[in-house]
Amino acid sequence: MGGAVWVSKNMPRPEGYQYLGGVVNGSAWDAFGELLDAALLPEYFGVHSQVKSEEGLFLRYYSFDELSRSDFNLVVRVVMGFIFNMLDPSPWQLKGKAVWDEVVGPCIKSDPRYEL
Repeated sequence: MGGAVWVSKNMPRPEGYQYLGGVVNGSAWDAFGELLDAALLPEYFGVHSQVKSEEGLFLRYYSFDELSRSDFNLVVRVVMGFIFNMLDPSPWQLKGKAVWDEVVGPCIKSDPRYEL
């Protein structure tokens, strides 16, 4: 079973909002979750619990939508720094990085909160 990664509710349309994000297979979703854990815990527990909420874990989604502008950019900086500093990443870490690179990254750059 796959999971979703939502970056933001963005770009109002006549029929409503378009979500920026995507759906990934189950193992990629799990690997991305572990990447978020490694990058954000324990120092950034508050933003971690917003991205990986209990409801989201039950319904299989991670969401950056509720983050303030400053928290959104904090998460982006911390995760990008973690990925950049991975030494000899495991195949599992590379799978989580692929979700960031292929799904999350392009959406982040389209989000109006993005300031990096």
